[in-house]
Amino acid sequence: MLQARNDMNKLVPVIVLLAGLHAYAQLPVSIETPQSKIAQFAQRTGTLINRQVTDIGVVRGLKVQVIVVSDMIAGGKASGVKIEPVAAETNPANRPTALLDPDEVDALIKSIEFLKSDIFNTYPDVYVDAFYTANDGFSIGAYFSEKQWRGSVRLNKYESAPPVYFRAPDDFNVLLDLLRQARTKIK
Repeated sequence: MLQARNDMNKLVPVIVLLAGLHAYAQLPVSIETPQSKIAQFAQRTGTLINRQVTDIGVVRGLKVQVIVVSDMIAGGKASGVKIEPVAAETNPANRPTALLDPDEVDALIKSIEFLKSDIFNTYPDVYVDAFYTANDGFSIGAYFSEKQWRGSVRLNKYESAPPVYFRAPDDFNVLLDLLRQARTKIK
């Protein structure tokens, strides 16, 4: 009888632990998507938000624009670069879009310059890739496969559409020029 009681005392903490783990496993898990500062500003609620979008140009079916978002009630504004597909669906809610803050645009420009100067002139014997990723999941980069450099752009990491493929270095040159033009219009 004493042995059975000792065994039961050892079993109680295990049961409590398992019950706690089961309860914890039932809690909903929310995955927070990191966003750019301009996206956070544009999604403010309880105020009147004004968005002004200026077209800069197109590369490989991607429209590069400058976006200025203003809070008409409380004041304040944010600006950045917006990249979206040219042949986008009519409903903006279903449209994959990248919003880049000015510091992300600067980093993207530097990344493309580095790809052009230090990456595209190499011919490695193995698979190689180099990608820039922004806060909201926008990514662009290049990979060496089948003896040539290729590029790809994904507007956000949660989109189900295939990436937009770039010809290296030609399409990167066009995008670089568009980003430089856009950067001069961002405050």
